[in-house]
Amino acid sequence: MKGLIKNDFFVFKRTVALALPINYVLSALIIIFSETDELLYTFPCIYSGMILGFIPAALYSEDKRSGWNKYNAVMPYRRRDYVIVKYLFGLVASLIYILFISCVILIKVNFSDWLDFDDYLFMLCIIVVCCLAPVAIIMPIALKHSPQVGFLAFGISCLLIGFLCGMASGYLDALFEENVDYWYNGGRGSFIILGSVALISVILYIISWFCSIKIYEKADL
Repeated sequence: MKGLIKNDFFVFKRTVALALPINYVLSALIIIFSETDELLYTFPCIYSGMILGFIPAALYSEDKRSGWNKYNAVMPYRRRDYVIVKYLFGLVASLIYILFISCVILIKVNFSDWLDFDDYLFMLCIIVVCCLAPVAIIMPIALKHSPQVGFLAFGISCLLIGFLCGMASGYLDALFEENVDYWYNGGRGSFIILGSVALISVILYIISWFCSIKIYEKADL
């Protein structure tokens, strides 16, 4: 498995490694200097989380393009190890970003008059969803068909999930007799929905992990 990790690290450095520090710095600067624009504050976390969520599929796509996944099949590595390393690589990258951005947001909370800990929890749920959902949706489809089909399926899923979450959040906010226009600022309905989606993302990530192993073990390379 050590050889698989080295290969992924090499591919990672050659493809997306340079983009991550730039995203980290830009995310931190936007969060630190933003004042009252919640959308501006939310966007860098969503964007960076999505990029991190694409890492496992991007690594597999590069392996498939270069033919390394076929070469790997004749080496003394199990197919399940190949998939596990992809998921672990993406998970570690996501955890590093979550820790980094959490420090930035909590520092902002400490020095801000309009930002509180509830906003941090809200953003944490968004980051978890953005980091884990792409992997959970894309990887099984990418391993069974192709990375391109996986990315297309994820795009369609985002539109559908966003629509359903918006409808459900509005319904719950109305049920709790809160103003739907302020759902971002701590509406109970939005917290229930977003927290549930984050938990579902974690569960789907685990399920996707095991499904991807089964799919790749039976795949024709």
